[in-house]
Order: sequence, then structure tokens, then C-alpha cells
Amino acid sequence: MTIKIMYKASLTALSVALISTYGYAQQNNTNEQNDNEVYPDKLLDTIVVTPGRNVSTVGSNDVTVGRIDEDTIARENIAHVQQVLNGIAGVNLDRGSGQEYLSAIRSPVLTGSGACGAILLLENNIPLRPASFCNVNGLIEAHHEQAELIEVQKGPGNGFYGSNAVHGAINVINPASVNQTPLLSLQLGAYGYGRLGLKTAGENWSSTTTLFHEDGYRDDSQVDMQKFSLSYQADSTSNKEFAVNNSLLTLVNLNQNTAGYITGKDSYKDESVARSNPNPEAYRDIFAARFSQQYQLANFGLLSPYARVSNMEFLMHFLPGKPLETNEHVSVGTQWQNQWQNEILGNLTYGVDLDIADIELVQEQFAPTQGSAFLMATIPDGKQYDFQVDTVNSGAFVQLQKNLGQRWLLNAGARIEYSRYDYDNRMNSGRVDESGNTCGFGGCRYTRPEDSENSFTDISANLGIIYQINDQQQWLFRASKGFRPPQVTELYRLQRDQLISDLDSEQIQGVELSWRGDWQQHQFDLSGYVYDKQDVIFRDNEQFTRNGGETEHKGFEVSWSYRLTDTIESQLEYTFARHTYTNNPQGVASEIDGNDIDSAPRQFGRWRLHYQPSDALYMGLGVSHMGDYYTDIDNLHRYGGHVLVDGYYQAQLSDKWQLSLKALNLFDRDYAERADYTAFTQDRYFPGLGRRFFVSVSYAL
Repeated sequence: MTIKIMYKASLTALSVALISTYGYAQQNNTNEQNDNEVYPDKLLDTIVVTPGRNVSTVGSNDVTVGRIDEDTIARENIAHVQQVLNGIAGVNLDRGSGQEYLSAIRSPVLTGSGACGAILLLENNIPLRPASFCNVNGLIEAHHEQAELIEVQKGPGNGFYGSNAVHGAINVINPASVNQTPLLSLQLGAYGYGRLGLKTAGENWSSTTTLFHEDGYRDDSQVDMQKFSLSYQADSTSNKEFAVNNSLLTLVNLNQNTAGYITGKDSYKDESVARSNPNPEAYRDIFAARFSQQYQLANFGLLSPYARVSNMEFLMHFLPGKPLETNEHVSVGTQWQNQWQNEILGNLTYGVDLDIADIELVQEQFAPTQGSAFLMATIPDGKQYDFQVDTVNSGAFVQLQKNLGQRWLLNAGARIEYSRYDYDNRMNSGRVDESGNTCGFGGCRYTRPEDSENSFTDISANLGIIYQINDQQQWLFRASKGFRPPQVTELYRLQRDQLISDLDSEQIQGVELSWRGDWQQHQFDLSGYVYDKQDVIFRDNEQFTRNGGETEHKGFEVSWSYRLTDTIESQLEYTFARHTYTNNPQGVASEIDGNDIDSAPRQFGRWRLHYQPSDALYMGLGVSHMGDYYTDIDNLHRYGGHVLVDGYYQAQLSDKWQLSLKALNLFDRDYAERADYTAFTQDRYFPGLGRRFFVSVSYAL
């Protein structure tokens, strides 16, 4: 059965179920008390934070949110954020070298300089970076290893989130709760892996510290990382007119030796090749610091000012000449929102956001380019880019929630956002080298535009209708529109004859239909969606950065858990999807209309079996499936997919001591974390890691 047929059948089944559940609901109302006894934790009552920047419930929101709670994060002792995020339907992270990754939420795996602009990354509802200066590996800069909660909002955001909430948002909630017992943990594992964690807390504060080291599965791929978070939460009973609710400081430092792609058809199956590193000179260093506070302004809502700094240095080993990029930014901003309740209009939330950033980027090559005469002539050593950009991003939003009778709930909102970029080229302009000399073969590869200003005005909107079938189940319909303005690297990092980039913001719109809730021992969230995206930014065959791409994204997601007994639970998170090109944009040599987008598996997901006979003992088995996918836009090359099995064990040895064991890739399968194809390298891969074991002990201080 093809995915298209499966997709239509799934939506048809979902629609029939939604229609039929009303009659069933009337019959089932008499059994609700017994159902509550069997399954006390109801999905619709689950607390979420991301949709409204505040505490609410799943049942009051029209967006689909995947959650990873503190217990799951602690139990899995994650060495990479992929290990937990890929346990959410619709989410697919391809792990790269060390802590690097490429991400997808209801999308293909996104690549390119603007790829990170399609998924909004947050820490306690505040963006990790300015909207125009994202990082494709941005979650490295979040302290997710000891987070209290990680939430994934799927699909375009509501009025609270604008730029970059195109395919979804990931929100890391840090740190753990105050007044908890201090905890020291140590984890050791394969390939020289070690992680030390410390949680401390007082009456109104808490802190988390993570120290991480790994020698690496591959040659010359060592990683050292340190993260620290400090939180202060004020007394909630304070009656001050102007009070600090909470404060958060996060510090992150990464020093990583990076391993590049291995090349050759199925080369990941050869262990000696898989563990090799063709780029032993590559590295990435990151430092990031963020500070935010939240103020309660009596009857004037919540004010959340913040400040951020980051700097990163990494060798671009994947480019001819292997230039070094150094970038940094300093930014400040604030979020303000207030509520107004009216019997006629309902609950109205409105607010204003402001973000101001100073961004700098330098790309410099320190040795002559090796290779063909063309490459050596067109890519001279020396500085290739050196620019500074001042950005201002401001937005205003309104979000309405209104009861339409006893069973119907309306959620609707809109946001208008203005982004301005003031670009200063600190080198000579044009298609010349650092000294102003013209390159051979028609000119230099790298082009620097003249100083300029660019601005973008965008509007997003959302409309959601929730129908309450009974106390335990509901269905929802949602229509939404999202956007992202261009990244500074797309606007000002030009190549060849392109002297100016005339770009527009990417746009996405679509609909979603979901059925979610509880029934006896079952808890489920079934969602189907269709999105169309226009003005997709891409780099064409002439290396020009342009708009013009159009894509379609449709899929069906299953989040389902079934409690077989009081101690055994089955959990499935699975995705059926199809992501396709829907036009033949200018600058693309081949006919791609109707083709699958590369790096877009049609099926993937994870099944878990949990066994917990008591609070002191847990055992789990996980099976992850990655379907096959095309690795090029012409759909001529593909990766065959894989299945991996993992095992988990956790025991509370005493009031203070806890032991955890973990086995990943239990059957030692050869697989690729990511497969790709280029005309220059042919098939290339990030190889998957072999079978590995981890042991962790924690001690309550």
C-alpha cells in the first residue's frame, strides 16, 4: 500500500471515528468513573507550557504538543538530545558528529544556512537566539540534559510565536523545581563517555550542572561540554505591585573535534571506514550565556526581559579550502503579555515582543585551496566575508479563547511582525579577493554585497475549534499560517555573480485534524495534517540564493499508549508522511515537481514497552524504525532505512542510591544516522554508533 493510500485511509478512519464518537460518548459517560480509576493520568488534563507561554492543559489548546517529562529525561540519561526527541511522533533528528544534528518536525530533515529558521528553539518560552541568526545545531546551547520538561509544538505557531515557528517549536524548560533534594549523578559508557550531573536547590532557588566528556566513536571526535543553570523563583504569595516572579541564568561551553561524512556506497557497513574521520582537523567551539527575568506587573500582565550572548568558531571542513567561520552576537529583548476577560468575547491575551541584536561574522581561509585549477583560482585564501548586522525584530499579537456552548471551544489569533536588518560590509565589496584582485575563470566564488538595509513585514494567523466529546476525549480542527524572514547568512553571504539578494519571507499554511484523549486503558493522540509552503529559499545551480521553491507536507501521526496491566505499558510514537516538491523553480536544472524531498522518510517512529512493578524498579525495551528515503532531489539514490533495539533498567537501591543501566543498538546493527548524495562526493554518510552500554549511579545528598 502506498503512503498516499495509507494517508487517505488514515484520515478517512479518523473522520469516521470523530463522527461516531458522539454516540459512543453518550454510552461511555456512565463508565467515566471506572476509567479514571484504571488510568488516573488523563491526557487532556496534562500540563503544558509552550502554547500560551504559561501553564495550561492539553485539552484547552488547539495545537499538538509532544512532551518529555523530567522522569523520562532522568531515566534515559541522554548523551544526545536526539535520543529523547525522536521519541515524539513527527520529530526526526539526524545525529551528526558529536553533539551536532539536523532536525525535522512535520518536515523533511532541513539543511542549508537557513534550515534552522524553520523550527523555533526556546528556553522557558524565550528564543535561544535572534530570529535572523539561528544555529542549525541550536539545542547544543540549551541545557536539556537535566531539564524539567521538553515540549515540542508541532506545526505553525499561534499568536505567541512568529518568526521561525514554521514547522514547529522546541521549548526546553529549565531548571528542575525548587525545594527538591540535591542530587549527584555519574554516568559512564562506551567510547570514553562520562557525564557528571549535580542538582542543588534551596527555598527559592535551584541549580543544575552538567559536565560531559566523550572520546568519540570515530577517530579524532572528542567532545567536552559544560552547562550550568541557576533559577530563582519568588514567593508566589507576594502582593507587591511590581514583583520578580522568576529569574534564569544559563551558561554553555562546547569544545568539539568534528568528524565529517564518510563516502562510498554503503561505506557505513564497513566498521574501519565508519570509525574513520576524513576531516581530523575539523572542530567546533561554542560559548553561550543567557539571562532572563519575569516580572508580574500587578494588573498590567507579565514582562520578561532577557539578554543573550554567544560566540562560535568552527572549521568549515565541508567547503573547498576549509575556511574558518567565527561568529558572535549580543542581543537584548523583552516579552510582554496581558489578559482581558469578558463574558461576551471570552479570554483575550495580547502582547508585544521586541528583540534587538548586534551580529558579527567572519569567514577566513588560512591556506591555499587544494584541488582543480578552477577551485584554486576562484577560492583564494584570506578573508572571504567580514560583516556586521544590527537587527530589530518586533511583533504584536492577540490570542482569543472563547467557549461556544458546553462542548465547543474556539481558539483564534493573529500576529504582525516587523524585522529590520542594517548590514555593514567591513571588507571590499563585489566578486574579488581580500586585496581587490579579480579571480580567474570569471571571478571569485565568494561575493560581498554593498552596505544595505532590508526589512520584512509578516503576518501569521491561526483558527482552532475543539469539540469536547466527553470528559476524556475531544477532536480538534486547526488552520494556521506561519512564516520566517531570511537569515542574515542567506541575505549577505552571496556567491558568484549575485551582487544582491532580493529575498522574501518563507510562508506556510495548512490544516490539521486530531482526535485525542483516553479510553479505558488507552491514551491516544491521532493527528493528520496538510501544509503548503511558498517562497522557499534555496541555493540554485548557479549558487544564487533565491526564493521560488514550493513544497507540500502531509502526514498522519500516532501517539498511543496502552496499559496492558498495572505494571506493563506499551507506547507507540509513529509517523506516516509525504514531503514533496510542487514546482520546478528557476535555477534548478532537473524536473523535480512531484518528487519526494530528499531526506524525507515516509515512515519512522519508536515503540516502547515499559515494565514497572514498583516505584523502585523500572525496565524498558525500545524499538526504533527509520524508513527508507531518497538522498537526492532527483530521487535516483536512496538509503534503505534501519531498525534498532535498545534496553533500559533502573533500580532504586535505597533512599539515597539509584542505579541505571542502558544498552543502545543492542544487536549491533550497521546503520547510518544520516545518508546524503552529492554530485561531488556521491553517496556519503554519518555512520551510526555500534552497540554500547552505559551505567549510571545517582546519590541524593
